[in-house]
Amino acid sequence: MPTIKPAIPKGTRDFLPAQMRQRQRVLDTIRSIYEKHGFAPIETPAIENIETLMGKYGEEGDQLLFKILMRGAKAASGQCDLGLRYDLTVPLARFVAMHQNDIGRIFKRYQIQPVYRADRPGHGRFREFYQCDIDMIGAVAPLPEIALLNAVADVFAALSFDRICIHLNDRRILRALIDVSNIPVEQETTAITAIDKLDKIGVEGVLKELTERGIESDSAQKLLDNIFTTFTLLIYFMLYGIKDIADRKDIFAFLHKQVPDLKFNNGMKQRLTSFLFRYSPHFYFYIRIVLKCYTRKPNFG
Repeated sequence: MPTIKPAIPKGTRDFLPAQMRQRQRVLDTIRSIYEKHGFAPIETPAIENIETLMGKYGEEGDQLLFKILMRGAKAASGQCDLGLRYDLTVPLARFVAMHQNDIGRIFKRYQIQPVYRADRPGHGRFREFYQCDIDMIGAVAPLPEIALLNAVADVFAALSFDRICIHLNDRRILRALIDVSNIPVEQETTAITAIDKLDKIGVEGVLKELTERGIESDSAQKLLDNIFTTFTLLIYFMLYGIKDIADRKDIFAFLHKQVPDLKFNNGMKQRLTSFLFRYSPHFYFYIRIVLKCYTRKPNFG
């Protein structure tokens, strides 16, 4: 028999006891703070029905799903009936649909489990990694957003990340931006897919991709210009409500009006150094506000 060299798939990791103790301390900290803020734990299977997963992440996301072939008598068909979860959001949607009678009208949940990407991972990227999600379902904005911001800020502070940048996005505002940039509604998904790559390929790269995908150059440039002048508008609507935003042609008039200062508790003001309007995630089921947190100055002393 040939000798088999021990190895693990690219994009996966083993953790030695010392590493696991460090990871466990971090996860225990996250769990304790989420619990303190009233979020309850759930778990979902790593495997979901393929129809639950497909079509939820856009064309590029669907290509990164780990699909599981049918077994037994149907194995020869080459068809898939199951898949590994790509994230924790689609399983949450399925969970809520199945358990509405058990979770109550307002449901605050956290979930800490691994997710899987059928990718060719580059440096620092993985096919298997943990996500630590919190969601508040059934409450009216802006209560959920403020609750999530406070919980996440407490997590970063407990882990000694002193300077945090919050990236904000709302799909409804993106729709309005696309509309006022004179981009046809049938090209909305195309535009959002390109905008999603701003951090990776920069403004010029996104502009090139937009035009290559059939969007007029003037409209593409207007869209990018609008994105980078919409921060104040997003904050205003996040805190004070969005009504019929997709039908407004004059939304940028709000940029010239005085917007009340953001009011958070002192701890929040100390921890959050900036709010930025950013691109849309390429997950097309996100239709409301999306928050992404980044640290600028970790302090592990």
